[in-house]
Amino acid sequence: MNWREYNPQNDLNPQDSIGENHNLLLEHFVNNIDKISVDSDKEFTIISDSISILLPKAIELLNISPDNQSKNRAYGACTAAIIESCDRRNLYLQITDYSQEFQNIWMQITNVTGQLTIENINDTLNELREIDNFIINSDLSDSEKTTIFQVNSIARYSSAYWVSEKDNVNSDWIEISEERGGDFMQKDPPNWVYTDIKAAYIGAWFTGNPLAALGAAAVSSAVDAAIDYYNEK
Repeated sequence: MNWREYNPQNDLNPQDSIGENHNLLLEHFVNNIDKISVDSDKEFTIISDSISILLPKAIELLNISPDNQSKNRAYGACTAAIIESCDRRNLYLQITDYSQEFQNIWMQITNVTGQLTIENINDTLNELREIDNFIINSDLSDSEKTTIFQVNSIARYSSAYWVSEKDNVNSDWIEISEERGGDFMQKDPPNWVYTDIKAAYIGAWFTGNPLAALGAAAVSSAVDAAIDYYNEK
C-alpha cells in the first residue's frame, strides 16, 4: 500500500505541503542512492553526498530561489540534524527556549507517533490532525506555530510513509538495507518517524527556514539508510 492511500494530509495545517514534500524527497533519495560516493569508509562523505542529492530537490519542490547564505544555512541544519546526538530527553532539554505550551505540544506529537503501528496508522493520523486543531487555537507565537505545524505535518506524512514501507515486501528501503547488511528496515516505524520529526525540529530551530526543516527531516533517515547501504559494500 502506497503512503498516499493513507491520506495523511490535513488542509487545516498551513504548513502541510512540508510533509508531502518530505515524502517526495525520500522517494527521490531512494531512487538516487547510487549517486553516493563509493568512498564509504568516511561517514562524512555519505552525509555530504546525501545532502547534495536532497537539497536541490528540496529547492525544486519548494519552488524557491535561495541565495548562497540560505543554502549554506540549510546545509548546516542538515548536518546538525545528523550529527546531533540527542534522544527524546536531550531534545526536550534543548527546546526550553520555546514556551511551555510549545513543549507540551511537542511531547504530544512524540507520544502519538511513539505508539505507531501498522495496525493503528489511521488512528495515529487522526490524533495528529487533532493536534493541528489544538495548534490553531493555541496561544503560540507565530514562529512557534510555523515550526510546530511543520513538525506535525512531517509527523503525519512520515508515519504514513514508513508504515507503508514496512508493510511492503518489495520496499526499496528493505532491499537497500538487506543487500548491504544493514538493519535499518528491521527497526519499528516509530524509530524512523521520531528521527524525521526530531530532525525537522532541529532544522526549523536552526534557521526558521522551511528549506532547512524539510532538508533536515529527509536527510536524517536517508543517511541512516545510506550508511547501512554501504555497510558491507
